[in-house]
Amino acid sequence: MFLTEQLAVKEVFKQYYTIPDFQRGYAWREQNVKELFSDLRDETDGFTLHADNTESQYFLGNIVLIGDETSKPFTVVDGQQRLTTLMLIFRAIEEQLHKRDIPDTRSHRRLLDDVQDIYGEWKNDESFNIRINYEFKEYINILQAIFTKGYYEETEENLKESERNVQEVYDTIVEELESLNDDQVIFLTKYLQSKTVLVVTKAKNMSVAYRVFETLNKRGKELDATDLIKNRLISIIVNEKEDMKDEFVSKWNQMIETLTDAKYKKDVVDTTKFLKHYIIGIYGENVSKSKIFDWFNKITKKMNSQDIMKMVDSLKECALLYADLHRGNYNAFSQSTSSEVQMTLGVFGYQQMYSLYMLFRKNSQEEKEKISRLILKFTSTLIFAKIQANVAEKLIEEYASDYINLSKNEDDNHLALNNFYKNITEQVQQYKLQAQKVIKEERFQDKNGKLHYRGNRLLKLLLLLTGNEKLMSRNIHVEHIMPQTLDKARYLSYGISDEAEFKDYVNRIGNLVPLEADLNSSGSNFTFEQKLQRYKESEINMTKRISDELSTVMRTGPKKETYLLLNDKTSAYSTWTKDQIEKRSEEISSLFAILIEKY
Repeated sequence: MFLTEQLAVKEVFKQYYTIPDFQRGYAWREQNVKELFSDLRDETDGFTLHADNTESQYFLGNIVLIGDETSKPFTVVDGQQRLTTLMLIFRAIEEQLHKRDIPDTRSHRRLLDDVQDIYGEWKNDESFNIRINYEFKEYINILQAIFTKGYYEETEENLKESERNVQEVYDTIVEELESLNDDQVIFLTKYLQSKTVLVVTKAKNMSVAYRVFETLNKRGKELDATDLIKNRLISIIVNEKEDMKDEFVSKWNQMIETLTDAKYKKDVVDTTKFLKHYIIGIYGENVSKSKIFDWFNKITKKMNSQDIMKMVDSLKECALLYADLHRGNYNAFSQSTSSEVQMTLGVFGYQQMYSLYMLFRKNSQEEKEKISRLILKFTSTLIFAKIQANVAEKLIEEYASDYINLSKNEDDNHLALNNFYKNITEQVQQYKLQAQKVIKEERFQDKNGKLHYRGNRLLKLLLLLTGNEKLMSRNIHVEHIMPQTLDKARYLSYGISDEAEFKDYVNRIGNLVPLEADLNSSGSNFTFEQKLQRYKESEINMTKRISDELSTVMRTGPKKETYLLLNDKTSAYSTWTKDQIEKRSEEISSLFAILIEKY
């Protein structure tokens, strides 16, 4: 009635598929891509193992199909998200392999051919057939454009939800690939083709396929790492103190329920990811998700029942904090620095920092305030210096391990904390200048030339660092001072010579400004002189500064210091050309470095 087999990705994509019109739209987002790349880094030691020799395999999940070898294409009942994402990844890889200065050898050309074969094939010079036919057509246009041209020309406001998700995912994939060197990209390509596997179930008809789907997703759920770990810990307790078993099971189940409470729907926590972050934060060891059970098995060999109960208490406590932070309760770590935690986890989405919040969950309120600010500074410099995630994880592991080892003696806790402060501060100093250079020179735009989310996030960070954290919950837009759509007849008024130069300047940080939604909508197509009046009405300090010097009369304390700093390091403008964009880009990048230093 059905056939199930494990296939490598390159084998899966030797077939053609149809997505029927009853399927939901494309739902992957930026965070799904980042988690996938994080998992792949874990499995391959930062994309450095030899792809042909490594025994490591990455299991991507199940797909359920209708059909057999005599009735192609196969109909996809479950798995369209994975299949579509894989095709987007290979399209982005192909572009990377073309644009990089990699020697044009026979093996390189063969690799390029293999990559393109994954997502489709050219029937002739003008007709390209992708391997999936989408019957409901909701996002076929953007996929066809990405696969043939590498970009989609539709404006953001005209995109459907699935199209926006495809664009966001593709941009994130490109960003992840651009953070890798040539050898890492080649390794990843081979690893995805040969070592990344799917369990493929082929059913003869919809009735059988649906029963398989229900079994996989509801009734027949396999044991995951947490179930195996639970059984391992119970076995230790039962061998020593049977009467502790019920108490342990109750606490363990409470921990799991805290993370996976169904009422939160999309905010259910991945328990394996939680355990990975827990191990880094509490034990100072970075363990890949596939090796978590092995780690627990090893560390508990010398534990007794009392040790196990202490561990489950720690897990339960950390799960509560983790779930709160994951669901947007950012004051769960520190009441007074919830904005810093929100920026780190909510805006930047830098999940590696969960480990540090768990590590310092019992520190004093005063210490937590300093720790929250240091974590934000650390995260900001990592992001804008474009430091690879695996490098960041190794640093976090190192700093957590140093703190844990130094604080084993209570008398040394102050020393351990100061050493952590020192390590983070030194790392921030190292990456700060690199981040400053990137901010000054970067074009914050996606493949379509539209504003990239990194630019939006940088402006939100500057809101916080310049004393406007209370406005973070407001509807703040990003305003392009020189409009993002500009008639060629107006190029000269901005000192722009042609379209290429316009695209080079429009999304630089110097041309971007945060602005309240009502002011932005009313002035988006105004001249610069008209926009200045809107900036003057803004409550946002760095925006108001463009129109005039900020008044320090009746200002005291931190607010006065911020006004003085903005007046000193940034300018007011009466005209706006590409020269002013360059000048303000320099000012904003320098301001970033100063604010990170002072914060």
